[in-house]
Amino acid sequence: MQKKQLGSWGEKIAQKKLEELGLKIIETNYHTRFGEIDIIAKDKDELVFVEVKTRSNNLFGEAIEAISPSKLNNIIKSAQYYLQNKQLKDPQYRIDLIAIEKKKDDNQWGLKIIKNIF
Repeated sequence: MQKKQLGSWGEKIAQKKLEELGLKIIETNYHTRFGEIDIIAKDKDELVFVEVKTRSNNLFGEAIEAISPSKLNNIIKSAQYYLQNKQLKDPQYRIDLIAIEKKKDDNQWGLKIIKNIF
């Protein structure tokens, strides 16, 4: 599976998990000049901006290690852009990371949600 396919596969798994947990998906792959937000969801009264990192192995580190300070800064700027663009004033929001590790068999994977990485 190529990197883009792996990323899309992981995002679908993440969306399904969020829905199972009762979150409502608002948008996916929201593009700004600062970057992309993989998933924007609603958890009760809180907006959740979700970064999804999918790995097929740990040769290049864990998913959480892929969130550099500059990447986190771009996610924050993208979230703020979304809030401004949608004219949402002072909403509660958080930024979560969903780390997915794909096993050799496509039907086996591990998933970890890290809430409020900011």
